[in-house]
Amino acid sequence: MIKYIALMLSVLIVSAWVYGAPLKYVSPDGTGDGSTKETSMNWRAIRGGGEYEFLAGRYIGQITLRAEQCPPGTQTILRSETRYDAIICGSETTGLYVKGDCGEVTVDGFTIGFNSRFGLRTDAMGTIFKNCRVHHNGMSGIYTQFVDPWIDACLVEYNGSHRQWDHGMYLGYSDGAKVTRCIVRMNSSCGITCAINSLVENNIVVDNKYWGILVKSEDPNHNSIVSHNTVCRNGHGIRADALIQDNISVNNVGEQISVRNHGVRGINFDIGDARFVDSENGWYYLKADSPCIGTGIPRTIPGDLFGNTTIPTDMGCYRYREIDVSKLPDYAYFSSFEGANNYRKPNLWQVPE
Repeated sequence: MIKYIALMLSVLIVSAWVYGAPLKYVSPDGTGDGSTKETSMNWRAIRGGGEYEFLAGRYIGQITLRAEQCPPGTQTILRSETRYDAIICGSETTGLYVKGDCGEVTVDGFTIGFNSRFGLRTDAMGTIFKNCRVHHNGMSGIYTQFVDPWIDACLVEYNGSHRQWDHGMYLGYSDGAKVTRCIVRMNSSCGITCAINSLVENNIVVDNKYWGILVKSEDPNHNSIVSHNTVCRNGHGIRADALIQDNISVNNVGEQISVRNHGVRGINFDIGDARFVDSENGWYYLKADSPCIGTGIPRTIPGDLFGNTTIPTDMGCYRYREIDVSKLPDYAYFSSFEGANNYRKPNLWQVPE
């Protein structure tokens, strides 16, 4: 709970600072000053400080926010006007790179795909990546080292080609990284890799080729938590130097849960049938007769993957609710390519009614 309150306070501070700064509009081929949509500025002209709204379109090449462009104490928001419709692609290196100490940066709502190396990367402390779809990048989808990002409600899928090195998220040597409410699937190596004092909670981690969640630490005084995740059909499930509590980790090819040197194993569901609604098509909601309902403890972050603010005691990333299966899309995946007549973008964070 303390970690969650601290996270919320940091977001409120950033929001309050940026509120008084003028909003600037950005487009792929803009030539104006950014004061209106009609006079949108070019994406290559962004600087640290203030709020930038990216209009729909393809931004081809690396978007870089550099430390020398960000005065001390700078706080910056980069967001897509409509979720997923500002598409960063085609970079020979990284899609969007927060390079150096750029202050507090929030990146919100982009699609980042088909970049040669990483989708998102940051060197800055306090960076927030949220509501982004990060897919089909040549190496890891999200890459950081020695910083403490918060990654929330991101869809990270189909990244990398190397089974050992290319992860959905590689948060290397992190101290205090947070991964919450994300869907991480079908990446070449691990789904989520991070280090000491990490919080990994309320995520779906499925169909990754190596470990679903890997938390490594050589420090016996660390305070990592891996809690209320649904981890299925990976090469292995969860391996962590952490408190491992109230996760559903089943149907992974190898181990379901492995406690590393300084880890503590709490109560998890890792043997038997969790009774998902339709896991074959990507729907990991619990059926009414699931043995995971009411058998856990309250979450560190109140709510579930949907952000539901009740305090459930169900295991995994979803609080149980009755689901009308007939109203679900056929499968929980994007279909075809952008621009195709049958292109669908299911909102995986919308509560099914």
